[in-house]
Amino acid sequence: MKRYVVFIPLAVFVFFLLGVPMLARGETTDNLQSQIDAKTAEIEQLEKEAAQFRLAIQEKKGEAETLKAALQRIERAIKKLTLDISVTKKNIEKTELEMTRLAGDITISAERQRRLQSGLGAMLRALAEFERESPLTAMFAERGITEFFRRLDTIALVNKNILLTIDATRGVRRVLEQKKSATETKNAELENLGRKLATQSSIQRSEKKERETLLSLTRLEEKKYQRMLADRENRRRALEREIEDIETQIRISIDPASLPPKKSGVLASPLPDFSRESCWKNGTITAANCITQFFGNTDFAAQGAYNGKGHNGADFRADIGTPTFAAEEGTVAALGDTDAVDINQGAGCAGASYGKWVLIRHPNNLSTLYAHLSAIEAREGQNIGRGGRIGFSGKSGYATGPHLHLTVFPTKAVEIKSFPSRVCGRTLTIPVADQRWYLNPLDYL
Repeated sequence: MKRYVVFIPLAVFVFFLLGVPMLARGETTDNLQSQIDAKTAEIEQLEKEAAQFRLAIQEKKGEAETLKAALQRIERAIKKLTLDISVTKKNIEKTELEMTRLAGDITISAERQRRLQSGLGAMLRALAEFERESPLTAMFAERGITEFFRRLDTIALVNKNILLTIDATRGVRRVLEQKKSATETKNAELENLGRKLATQSSIQRSEKKERETLLSLTRLEEKKYQRMLADRENRRRALEREIEDIETQIRISIDPASLPPKKSGVLASPLPDFSRESCWKNGTITAANCITQFFGNTDFAAQGAYNGKGHNGADFRADIGTPTFAAEEGTVAALGDTDAVDINQGAGCAGASYGKWVLIRHPNNLSTLYAHLSAIEAREGQNIGRGGRIGFSGKSGYATGPHLHLTVFPTKAVEIKSFPSRVCGRTLTIPVADQRWYLNPLDYL
């Protein structure tokens, strides 16, 4: 009779093992959670400071374009980027802690799975040995009906515990798979944060370099600064005329029915905290990344900003370093920088056009252009998803202040043109389009 009294303690022991690793790891898990909570609180505080600083920057955007104002604007941008970098670093630290906790959870789950499988194997082997003798034979051999039914009850209980152990093993396996999947997600998040930190640091260095260049060029003399602005404006107007001459030669026939219907949601927001409304609604500044200039014949365009042509896109408020996203899935057709100086030709066209730009072609027959970026993360030829990060907003090119310029056109109407620019003194690569087919982004956002 010794054989079948073994099974109940064995099953109880197997299920008891489920709780043992967690008890052993409880203190470590609690400590990690406390650290994660502390990092979350630090991030929230830094984000509040960044939000307050952002509002302070926006309140000063109406300043006259003077040397002093330009230097102050650069200083504020550098301070804001410093806060953004701090937030990213804290998010990296938090993510690393979460990955450490997940690693511990995986160890626990793997140990549970191992012990359950070991216990299950032991029960199956014992049950197989126990059932070598049929219950009917045992009834006659063990002298009495009571022993017969006790043997049946033991077999039934062991079978039940085997089924429960199988279910528990499946549950632990599911948890293990979920933890591994979460680890892969966190690892991708960590890599993304690493790229973001590197880009933010690069943007900050660029702003500091601009401050040094400005101080060096002007030597704090307002007259020199104003002459520099006037020269840049003249170059911008001349470059616009060059581009206009090219675009007037482009004539494309497009069936309007081939384009998506004009409705909200065809394109997604290219910015976080996105707003379709004017930044100056009711005479007050709003906090969202709102519209600083609409499409078409705006007041700014009427003042001669685009050689008598309307604004070919929409401008959205976006501080330097604001993440910028693809408005729809597609392929990065091209990217460039009109501010760049050609190392061979030794000339440039800083402050005269799109600055850093990205063009994406979408399956819905639309293409989108993102301009005045401070940094580009997208790669030419890259397939990118709707909402995928392509870079960070800025004020490269012709920009009176930090913002994102978004242009939308039928894909057939736009092409990438490289031409020898007399104004810039070098070959310039830029998107050009049939002027009749610039579309209002707000028809699709």
